[in-house]
This record gives sequence, C-alpha cells and structure tokens, in this order.
Amino acid sequence: MTVYSLVGYKCSMEQLAVPKSQVVAILGDVVSSRKHPDQEEMLKDLAQTLNWTNQRVDSIQPLQVTIGDECQGVYPNLASALRAMLLVRLHLFGRVELRFGIGWGEIIVPVPEEIPLGQSGSAWWNARSALEEIKHVTHRQRWPSGSRCRISGVPMPLLGALNAFLLCQDGILVRMDEPDARITLGMFLGQNQVDMARELGISQPSVSKRLVRNGASFLFRAHESLEESIPCSVLA
Repeated sequence: MTVYSLVGYKCSMEQLAVPKSQVVAILGDVVSSRKHPDQEEMLKDLAQTLNWTNQRVDSIQPLQVTIGDECQGVYPNLASALRAMLLVRLHLFGRVELRFGIGWGEIIVPVPEEIPLGQSGSAWWNARSALEEIKHVTHRQRWPSGSRCRISGVPMPLLGALNAFLLCQDGILVRMDEPDARITLGMFLGQNQVDMARELGISQPSVSKRLVRNGASFLFRAHESLEESIPCSVLA
C-alpha cells in the first residue's frame, strides 16, 4: 500500500503521491435517521448542504454523502474541518441533525481510482473511533445527551482541550432555536446584522440581543481564539 496526502485531489491523481502527510478526516451520520418522515428528502437536504459548505470552506476532499446516512470529507487542518462541521450543523438546524467524528492522521489510498471510498489510514480510523465514542458517551449517566462531536488522533494534552471545546460548543448549540441558528450562521459567513434582521423579519436590535443571549458571539470568538492558539503543525 502507498500513503498519500491527498493534497492534489482536486487537480490530478498523479499529484496524490506525497507520503505521510497529516490530514483531518471527518465522518458524520444522521442522528435517528430511521425516524425521519421522508428519507429521500432528508438525504437530498444533506447532499445540498454538503455542496453548499464545500463552496465556502476549502477542502482536500469535499464533503459528500457516502453510504446510507453517512457523509465524509478531508481537510488540510483542524481549523477548516471544525468550521465546515459547524456550518453543516447550522445550515441543517431544525431539519436534519448530525453527529461527527474527526480524525487527525494519515490516509492510505490502495486504489487511487476508487477515491473517496477506497481509502484507509489513521485519519479514517481515528475519525471512526471518535464517531463511535460520541455515540457511546451520550448514553452515559450524567453525560449531556446533546453531545454531537468528538476528535481523536491529536496528541495529548491538546486532544483533551479540543474535545472540551467541542463539548462547550454543543452546549451552546443545544440551547438555540432556528432563528438563533440562522443568526449564528450569518455571523460565521460575515453577514451584517441589518441583513440578518431583514431575512428573519425582525429588528436589528433583536438580532444583536440574540447574538449575545444565544452564545453566538462567544462561539465565534472561541473559534477565532482556537485558530490563533493551536500549534500550526496540528491546526494549519
């Protein structure tokens, strides 16, 4: 087998062969997908949202629906992966709920022509491990049932700090309603409060109050601080 970085995925297969480069893999699946009243509409909504996110966050391998209700993508750093994951959740808020496992490591491509399904490596193993862990911990006594994201493969003690960050992010998102989520999404997309208010049919002061009350401004600054503080070798 050969280890590839996937850096040239968007260009040509020949550019894939850069050995042992660390990347960030994302695995997601729909929470309680079998209970969704319209499976076809759910998957269509998911696919459209992934495409929408791909246009706004640079990736090595764009997010896409794979098997069943799962999706996956590959990013060059944690900053891009965390932003993409959050945009997907906010865009689907109130319609489709996802959980995510994030894995930092290498990717092995035994048969390049089969990308993205013909892959293996520590990035995917860690992403799968994180996804299974987040499914498991939500059933623990006294553990928040709204936990939806987990990271694996990052060296300690950074791993613990990142998972604590994600847990706090989940704590903010779980308290939001749909207008809150739309305002939060707008903030991450750089929209001004006047435009947000016009889209929601509310006043600009109401948007401003929601940004503080729902934790959106805190979440936005937390992402900024994370990008500034995590070592470049892991985050970028």
